[in-house]
Order: sequence, then C-alpha cells, then structure tokens
Amino acid sequence: MKTKKEIPFWAELNHGKPTNRRDFLATGLIPFAAYAVAPAIGTLLLPREASAADNCAANAGGGMIPFITVNLAGGPSLASQLVVKNLKGDNLKSYTRLGLGSGPAVSFNVEKEFGGVEFAGTAIGGTTQGYASKFLTGLRDPGGNNINSMQRNNVALDKTAFVWSAVSLNDDTAGNQLDVTGLVLKLGLAGTKLPNLGRSDTSTGISQAASMTPPPSPFVVNSVNDLANALGYSSSLSGLSIKQKAALAKVIANSSSSQIQRMREMNGATVSAQLAECAGLRNIDLVASGGGDVNPYTVSIGAQLASIWGVNVGDRTSQNAIFGAMVYNGISGNAATVNLNMGGYDYHDGTRTTGNNRDFAAGEVVGRILKTAELLGKPVFVYVCADGATVSADTALTDGAWMSDRGIAGMQYMFSYSPAGRPATSGSQVGGFNEGQAADGAFPTGNDASLAAQAVFSNYAALNGRQDFLEANRVASDAGLRSQVIKFQKG
Repeated sequence: MKTKKEIPFWAELNHGKPTNRRDFLATGLIPFAAYAVAPAIGTLLLPREASAADNCAANAGGGMIPFITVNLAGGPSLASQLVVKNLKGDNLKSYTRLGLGSGPAVSFNVEKEFGGVEFAGTAIGGTTQGYASKFLTGLRDPGGNNINSMQRNNVALDKTAFVWSAVSLNDDTAGNQLDVTGLVLKLGLAGTKLPNLGRSDTSTGISQAASMTPPPSPFVVNSVNDLANALGYSSSLSGLSIKQKAALAKVIANSSSSQIQRMREMNGATVSAQLAECAGLRNIDLVASGGGDVNPYTVSIGAQLASIWGVNVGDRTSQNAIFGAMVYNGISGNAATVNLNMGGYDYHDGTRTTGNNRDFAAGEVVGRILKTAELLGKPVFVYVCADGATVSADTALTDGAWMSDRGIAGMQYMFSYSPAGRPATSGSQVGGFNEGQAADGAFPTGNDASLAAQAVFSNYAALNGRQDFLEANRVASDAGLRSQVIKFQKG
C-alpha cells in the first residue's frame, strides 16, 4: 500500500494524469522549472554531483556569461555581410557568387568594426544605397528603421568582439546540428528563476538540431506573460494568498521526495534528480516572493528596455516585445540559455530587396541584444546561425539578386560583449572560404556542422575559463583543433 507521500499530486487534486507539456502547465501546481527537466531526464548530464539542498544556489549560473542564440531560419547570405577570407586570411579573387561583385575597393569599400574586422561597406556603382552589408547597418543603428542609413548609434559595439566561422550546411532543414545549448547547460549555466527558453516548439527551441548533447526541453515563450505564468499557479488557485501558495508548493515539493529518491537509484540520473530538487526548492521561494521581475517591462528599467526594442511597455505579444523579455531574463540571470528564432530567411526570390530587409532585421536584433547587455551592465555571448545560405546572380556589382539556395557558403557569427571592454581575440575567423566562394573543406570544421558548432561552444567555454571541460568531454575533437578554433580569450 502506498503512503500518502507517494500519491501523485495530480491524483490528490482529482486532475487527470498529465501526459504532455500543456497538461503539466495546465495543472498549475508544479513550478515550471521542476517540470522542464523531466522530458530530458535521461540525457541531461551536468558536470558535478552534490547535495541539492546545499548547492541549489551555487548551481544557479555560477557567474557564467549569458548565452543567446539567434537562428535565421531559411538560409540567408551571412557571408555577404563581410569580407570573407581564405584560410590564409587573404581576400578572395572574386565575390560575385556571394552578392558582393568583384570585391573590395572595386565593387564596394571596406568598413571596419569590432576593432578591425572588415565588412562590406558602401557600394561602388550599381543601385545599392548605404552599406552593402545591411546586417552591419542594423547592428550600428538598431531601431533606426532605415536600411540605407550609415549612422553608428550603438556604442555597445565598442565593447564587443566578433568572430566568424565558415561551414557548409544543408539548406532548408532543421537537421543541421548547430544548437549548443545542451553543452552550455552541461557546462553549468542555469537560470535563478527560469529554465532554458526557446521560441519554436522543437527539442532545442529553434529550428536546429543539437550538437553532441541535447538540452532539456525548452520553455517555449509565445508571450511576455508566459514568463511570469511559468513561476506561479494557474488561475484556478488565484483565490489563495501568496503565503498559502507557498505552503502548498512546499507540500508538493515534499510529496515528490520519494520520486526524487527513486530517480537517484537509476543509473546516470543523480544530477538530474538534484536539478529537479533544486527547481522545486527555488520555486517555493519564488512563489513566496510573488514571482520577481521576469516581466522586465514592469521594473524600473522597463521604459528603457522598451525603447531599445522599439515596443510599448504594455506590449506582450509582438516579436520584439517577446525577444526583449527573453533577452532581459537571459542576461540578468533569471533564465538559462535563450534561443531566438527568426523566420523569412529563405529569401532567394529574384530580388535583392527582400534579403536586404531581412538582413537588416537580423542585425537590429543582435544590436538590441548588445544594447540590452550594456543597459544591464552585464556580459553576453551571442551566437548567430542559419540553415544554409544563398547565391546571387553573377554580376560585378553588389546588387545581384538572390537566386537559389547554396548551403556550401554557410557561416556562423559569434559576438562577445563585456562591460569592462572589448574581449581580446587572437583572430576574427575560424576556417575560411576557397576560390569557389564556398566554405573550405580543407579546414576540419568546414564540412561538419556539428564540429563547427562545437567550435563556437569552445570559444564560449574559453571565455568562461573552462578549457578543462572541453578536454574532459572531447569537445571539438582534440586539443590540436581547439587551439585553431578558439579565438576569444578570457579577460
């Protein structure tokens, strides 16, 4: 006969047994973070094992740099935003297939940013206005709403370092193994109030597959209100006082102790059990405090944040409002990893206009992330990825129309912002392009999306001073390759 402690909470409340994410949230009785680890209980492996009661607070982030992914679904031409180089660091003979014409000083001028990285600047001839790189335009003047502007109104760039990576990708698929949030969480990043956040209802929260280690099932954010609702109880219990809800949370946490003990008896599940217990204990405190500041538009800097993201403080559902709230929670430490998904990047429609608009929008989002970090006085690491790339009409000018998919010209971006000043780098490229204007497979990460993603994570781990983790977990193959791909240096 089962003891009262072993009776599931849903049975005690005459609620049907939850079978999926929506069922669990609908009960309103499990703090969200405790449920968030359940779908991936067999795959979540964190780097240390300890008593949850003693280490819950210690495991909540550990001073690690916030990690935000921006995925551009559809395959844009990230390579056309800057002056890509060959493996030796020299210019290519031509950039016609990358939409930049004959090349630097012939079809466009070079514009430097991030301490000397070369971008596609003003066009020479043709119909292109402003910078050829609309991504750079958005970065420099987020919220300017003019893709032809050459203003530089984002001083956060002065404290940001940038590195690009060339990699051949499969076009228009969610199967590229580019997501590294599982590795970031395994390294130790955790939110004090919220789990890993995503925008798409996928295993990673974006339309990319995981590299090496899948993350716990992300909390998919569809509204700013979702963030606050994840911390408390459903509206059916709104009649209870905060004190009563906190007491109920403690009862639920205690009633699950036997299940947590059984989890510990399963192979490889000790740390998963610890995380579940941590989540329950932490959320008891959250309920008692009323939930905290996960809706940033209601706190003292709400108006400033809304201005950065170009939204009204009362906006709860627009993409910018949601992105702003997710980014705030990630950078402030409330949430763990943050995965943003932007659609519309399969833009090879025989024009340049659609692509210019989408590239500008992507640059704006990254620029706003950096400005948010500046506002909060916190560091941040931003990873930009995409599923493939595109090719332009063959022309000597920078206004060639985007014609079709061309994943072999794929690329990733890495940004690292620090309020103390621009992080040091040993270079600005990982791999390079060949004279066919494609990612050079002679470099190990050039033809392997998962390995290229691990190179991104290796740079993040290095910024956090955790090269030991890379060796212990065989990330990015071996020490020889890691020495080639790690460009960021811990300050």
